[in-house]
Amino acid sequence: MIALEAASRRLSTRERLLIQVHASRLNGCSFCEEMHAGEAAKKDIELTPINAREELILELTTMGTVLGDQWDDKLIDRGLETLGDKDTASVVAAIATINAWNRIGRMCRK
Repeated sequence: MIALEAASRRLSTRERLLIQVHASRLNGCSFCEEMHAGEAAKKDIELTPINAREELILELTTMGTVLGDQWDDKLIDRGLETLGDKDTASVVAAIATINAWNRIGRMCRK
């Protein structure tokens, strides 16, 4: 988990918080959602996407969180084209990290 978290550090704090709050909301992990939303509030970071990059990051977060029929290789290609290899890898790491924490939180009844 520490290595995954470190791999997401290429992203801005705002981008990481967008991923964390969005995935936590999708996973129904209110503990993590409230924790990360509170972190954003303390840092005076608005959690509404404001540009195409952030919208794309949220689309990737949804796809990487809600695994199912909406899987879209074209979205991944767009991520690679728009964000580049390193930032796309950071987004994947951030999504994997928060999804793991959400599952831990839910299983521990948080």
